[in-house]
Amino acid sequence: MRKPHGVGTPRGTVRFNSRFFSIFAAMLLALFALGAHATTPTLTGDYWQSVYIGYPTNGAFTINWTGGDLGAMLEAQTAPYGQSTATNKTTYSIAAGARSISIPGKAPGVYYYTGFLGVCPYCAVTNDIAIIAYNSVPVMSSSLAIYAGNTLPISWTTVVPATGYQLEQQVNGGAWAVVYTGNVASYTTPALAVGTYNFRVHPCYGYICAAFTSGTFTTAVLSQPTLTGGDWQSIYIGYPTNGSFNVNWSGGDLTWIQESQGAPTGQAGATNQVGYQIAAGARSLNIAGKAPGVYYYNGVAGNCYACLGTNNIAVILYNGVPVLTAPATNSTGNFTLSWTTLTPANGYWVEQQLNGGSWSTIYQGSAASY
Repeated sequence: MRKPHGVGTPRGTVRFNSRFFSIFAAMLLALFALGAHATTPTLTGDYWQSVYIGYPTNGAFTINWTGGDLGAMLEAQTAPYGQSTATNKTTYSIAAGARSISIPGKAPGVYYYTGFLGVCPYCAVTNDIAIIAYNSVPVMSSSLAIYAGNTLPISWTTVVPATGYQLEQQVNGGAWAVVYTGNVASYTTPALAVGTYNFRVHPCYGYICAAFTSGTFTTAVLSQPTLTGGDWQSIYIGYPTNGSFNVNWSGGDLTWIQESQGAPTGQAGATNQVGYQIAAGARSLNIAGKAPGVYYYNGVAGNCYACLGTNNIAVILYNGVPVLTAPATNSTGNFTLSWTTLTPANGYWVEQQLNGGSWSTIYQGSAASY
């Protein structure tokens, strides 16, 4: 039966709804809690961040943020914490007022982090960042010096979790330029011109390359000097009147001339090794006061930490010239030739010329007569 007018709910009033009030109260509570974070916390740095953790010596790195407080830091692998593919989830509690947290004891790998404000059931989170934690830096190896016109092979150690590497080159102190990007831990340059070349390697994960590098590796590319005059050179030094001669070269500068006997410097059997320092720009060295004998010479180009050698030459220093004795005339056509011996000669050649014609060898041997 219809209620009489004025009985029950008055016209123009709103009936109390307890469900609506509960939702509204929860929203107010969340807003009140969020109000404590006057500034929204933000994890700092780029989304992708590369760090060198020095694992296992020091497997730690730091996450920083600005703005308000965080209640916890959420860590995951494979994907950020809130995504379905995230694995190895971990939660780190945060001290009140903190703006950084050290993440200790991590193995090399990729880790995702999300800040958690701790407001539930309407929980708030910050932006995500991804940390690529490398176990080491690449260590480069190559030649400290090469001659111009040659290629330069460069290699470096691999690091975890790198999927590739970026090699940069600097020529004569100029700008750095990328010369190689790839997943192989080696590279060979094209033929290089004279100059000073610096190289450094960045490890990369996907298309993200770390800002830190292997450190600079320097190679000096030098103009190649060549000792001139032939591999074997015989010289009459007039010893002891004038026991000196010159070693000459063409091409680039030398810093040292190395002398030895028995064999070239650096080879088995080399004795009496001596080094002569060379002035910048010189192309000749006078060797003075040598006794008769056989002397080996090679040049050294570059600094002591980055040395390159030249070709070897051998200089045979004779103490005189053979003095030939023969009859001025002969009626039979048979006669004996003899000559004085020399040091360090171990044999002799005798040549003959007939009626102004060409010279021909008529004797080779160790005896001083024919």
